[in-house]
Amino acid sequence: MIGKTISKYKIIERIGSGAMGDVYKAEDTELRRPVALKFLSREMTLDQTYAKRFIREAQAASALDHPNVCTIYEIKETRDGRMFIAMAYCDGPSLSERLAKGPMDIGEAVAYTLGVADCLAQAHRKGIIHRDIKPANLVVTNDSVVKVLDFGLAKLAGRSQVTSSGTTLGTLSYMSPEQTKAKDVDNRSDIFSLGVTLYEMLTGESPFYANNEAAVVYKILNVDPKPVRELRHEAPEELERIAAKATAKEPDDRYQSMGEFRDELFEVLRKIEPSRAMRLESFRRTGKRKVKKNARVVWPAVLAAVVLIAVAFNWNAIRSFLGFGGFGESKGIAVLALEAQSNNAGEAVFARGLADDLTNRVKRLSQFDRNLWVVPGSRVRTALVAGPAAAKGAFGVDAVITGRVKDLGEAYSIQLKLTDPQAVLPMDAVEVSTADAAWNSDLYEWVARALDIEMDSTATMAVTVGDTDDGSVFETMIAGRGYLLSSNEADVDSALMAFDDAILMDSLFAGAHMGRARALYKKHKRSESADWVDDAVASCTTALAIDSLCGGAYHVLSDIYANAGETDRSIEKLSRAVRVNPWDPASRHDLAFAYLRMGQYDKTEQVCRAAVIANPFYWGPHEDLGYVFYVLGKYDEAIDEFERVAELAPDYGPTYNYLGALCFVTERW
Repeated sequence: MIGKTISKYKIIERIGSGAMGDVYKAEDTELRRPVALKFLSREMTLDQTYAKRFIREAQAASALDHPNVCTIYEIKETRDGRMFIAMAYCDGPSLSERLAKGPMDIGEAVAYTLGVADCLAQAHRKGIIHRDIKPANLVVTNDSVVKVLDFGLAKLAGRSQVTSSGTTLGTLSYMSPEQTKAKDVDNRSDIFSLGVTLYEMLTGESPFYANNEAAVVYKILNVDPKPVRELRHEAPEELERIAAKATAKEPDDRYQSMGEFRDELFEVLRKIEPSRAMRLESFRRTGKRKVKKNARVVWPAVLAAVVLIAVAFNWNAIRSFLGFGGFGESKGIAVLALEAQSNNAGEAVFARGLADDLTNRVKRLSQFDRNLWVVPGSRVRTALVAGPAAAKGAFGVDAVITGRVKDLGEAYSIQLKLTDPQAVLPMDAVEVSTADAAWNSDLYEWVARALDIEMDSTATMAVTVGDTDDGSVFETMIAGRGYLLSSNEADVDSALMAFDDAILMDSLFAGAHMGRARALYKKHKRSESADWVDDAVASCTTALAIDSLCGGAYHVLSDIYANAGETDRSIEKLSRAVRVNPWDPASRHDLAFAYLRMGQYDKTEQVCRAAVIANPFYWGPHEDLGYVFYVLGKYDEAIDEFERVAELAPDYGPTYNYLGALCFVTERW
């Protein structure tokens, strides 16, 4: 291929190869810049399932907005149908070439690991697991910036854990124990691999070196590496501890997030080389998109803007301009029932499903704002609150989302409004039509903007991972959710049909597979047929293969195992849901009460306390903790928790039932 021009790229030289295909250096003949072209192997290109996943993973990687990632420019095909990715050409040696010279300076090793960890932390938040972190996939540019390669390929490789020759994909010495066993892996596998890489940078030795593959696997599974300071005496004791924790055999014994690993490394660098730490933090921040601010004010223009605002009566703009209103420290949201504007049954079903999905989207956004929380849809439906003002008292929220749905025949018109329930004043509004191909993206981008969440690439991917790009498919899934919330038994079959239709239109839509699992389990509960439950488990497995952060699928699996009396498996799935979605109070609620039913009261209290810390402004975790204290006979502590609920949501009725019972028990007449 040397010397050929493919699309606009002139091939210069071959610079590498791997399990997925070959890599060439090329010149972009239009923009006159060097690029790297990575070609997918012919065998994998011919498999449409792999090809589609390859495209999606590459698109996800291209959305990574991070200075330590190797930028992807585009995905193309050759004339004979072979797929390739064009990416930035990183001019510099790989980290493996650098390590051939021996161990690295300690500050340099920590700084490089920090850059990779920060990049992977962002990727993990988007549901992307690299699965092949090793020095050969890390390039050090001529200006000493480490770049992570092969995003968009590694997760695809991870779909099929074993090659045709029976060799597990990835480089053996850097694999996590669970990866060597060909088990499902999560973000903690990347933490292990990066920990091994850090160890090698510090000591100049592989922690699991052996003469053959079987011996390497044995060491990974059974032998702890020598302590770092035994090989590098001047290494800080804290750094030795960090490397040991990152390479722990059991995933639960490692760091549970790449961000946690990164933060501890940064503290070490700040102590040993504060100036390098400052430079690294500055680079990390300035490498991302910045909002340009200009302190100069042109008063005539400002006055003209005020006049225009007044004429248009854009209340949200007036509030921002005058500097009052909007959200305070707490950002509690309730999505109220959406109004169906006719007696059309399909319209009511769609409105119900959309309100449920909106609640879930706001909950996903809470991972980017610790103050953001949303009232569970089940509580809103049970309480039957009448309007924003009532929602304020009942749920202690700071804003409500209301709206209406109108059936236009070929499409639905959706009008949503964010309202301040205390002043009963509009904060923002939007109108979309499901006739628009990207209506769902437009709608949820509005939700994020209205809630003051900056939708950078990280937030966008976290909220849309496992979604479909086709608005009509999404509309079908929403109808399925609406049917599933109905009390009519026949509507479960309608829900199942809707989810099946959505899957037929887009087989990689995780939300449709999860909805199908819920519908199947609901049918199983009514009929006790094993066929339904087996099919439900299969749908959950598919949803998780597409989106490993699909917490709802873990909840369905937990319910299935609990119903079958497999308590340990049920709790394991709930624990996984908490790990992948630590910002979701529902996961901790279910886990706490599973422990409570088992009589494991210490764990119950521990989970409830963690939920209170994770969601400081939401009263739900306080209610759970109060109930647990009540069951354990810790009445004074229970009263404290329920009084806190009453402060946060003064008109939430059940609180006073609990307080009344507690006052009776403690004889506080």
